[in-house]
Amino acid sequence: MTWEENIHLVLHITQVIIVSFIIYRFVQNYREIKSSFNLGLILFSVAMLLQVIFALSLDIFVHVASELFLIIALLTFILTIQK
Repeated sequence: MTWEENIHLVLHITQVIIVSFIIYRFVQNYREIKSSFNLGLILFSVAMLLQVIFALSLDIFVHVASELFLIIALLTFILTIQK
């Protein structure tokens, strides 16, 4: 593997971990509140997780920047839901 492919793989693994954490938090909130809104957030997060997993097969050079943006967006989202 080249170093670009290694970076690509690390970014995808990071995204999977972050989205999995978001799903975990939404499930915790759903168990506590039982809101249909939280259920919708869980379903949306699962769709995001599937997108991240299926994106593993895409071209490395085209998607590195978008993956970095997604990681930043997900981390910002986590900080928002923690408050």
